[in-house]
Amino acid sequence: MKICLFTHTCYPFTNGVATSIEQLTRILKMKNHEVTIVTNNYEGIHNDFTDKERIKIKSIPVFYQRLRVPLLLNRKLFKELDKNHFDIIHSHSDFGLAYLARRYAKKHNIPIIQTYHCNYLDYARENFGRLSYYFFYLPVKIYTKILCNTADRVIAPSYETKRLLEEKFKINKKVDYIPNGVDLEKFNSKSINQDIKRKYNIKDDEFIILSLSRISREKRIADIIQVLPYLNDCNNLKLLVVGNGPDEKRLKRIVKRLELNNIIFTGQVPFKEVQDYYNLGNVFITNSHAETQGLSVVEALSSSLPVICPNTSIYQELINNQDNGFLFNNREELIQIIENCYQNKERMHKMRIKAKESSQKFSLDKTVQEIEDLYKEEISKRK
Repeated sequence: MKICLFTHTCYPFTNGVATSIEQLTRILKMKNHEVTIVTNNYEGIHNDFTDKERIKIKSIPVFYQRLRVPLLLNRKLFKELDKNHFDIIHSHSDFGLAYLARRYAKKHNIPIIQTYHCNYLDYARENFGRLSYYFFYLPVKIYTKILCNTADRVIAPSYETKRLLEEKFKINKKVDYIPNGVDLEKFNSKSINQDIKRKYNIKDDEFIILSLSRISREKRIADIIQVLPYLNDCNNLKLLVVGNGPDEKRLKRIVKRLELNNIIFTGQVPFKEVQDYYNLGNVFITNSHAETQGLSVVEALSSSLPVICPNTSIYQELINNQDNGFLFNNREELIQIIENCYQNKERMHKMRIKAKESSQKFSLDKTVQEIEDLYKEEISKRK
């Protein structure tokens, strides 16, 4: 098959969408499919067609979280795509690139798949306040229905996202639950990168809480930082914050104000080194309330890391409380969980085994096979 993926972001960016795109592309190519990625050009307002497998189109910055949007009048893009004769188009974007994907698919009568990666209602609430949820509810519902109903099939990466689309937004098209998978082989290595430990002055006897994500307000990393002063008898504990983003400067100001010296900011790390950072952790933590699955949680479980996360329906699909991780409802519970993790090494060892076992159902090979079957089914309908 000749497959075209439209996405607003991809490697070298390190976020959930970029990671899922990179992994999907790699496995599809291993299966002898031809894959072309169409994405924004983050280096200027011009097309860049030098890499035929990764087409970068002219886009402009929107001055919010360093995002860019494509220019919708781009005849040269369609002429470039015409060279490939695609069998299927898969949109991983919800706005400008989704529009371009649909225009091109309609022009050539190509089936189009839409993966719904972002819950915009939760995203709005986390970034703009609770009232924004109600303000944006109707526009988001209407737009999401248009987005999904103009695709042939819709993929939801979690049951909760599938429920949102079917029950709240009343999507007319079939919604398939296909979680973002992880390369289980990649996360089998348990070797410790001593160079990284030396770089950040991490001692062998220190307990490392790992946060790995894009650093933005909806991730609620500030709330994690602000509980650290309330921990009792956790002297050799450090919080390792891996990633970059628009909220990084604010978080560093909070750290300075609280006079904390046990927090490490690494900035963005190379994609190929992500596993090394998971291996440094004793436990993984996330506080995001705006996920459609939480790919980093699955990666952490695959790395044998118990996960601490909010008690929401999304994470309840991934975490069996006190088995492969912990679900918390408030700050007091979070403090207690971190203290218990720090003080109970034997229990944590058992939970690491459970974490690894629970990740097996998210095999990347299984995920890609389901997507490949979906592609074939939609292609056969057009013949």
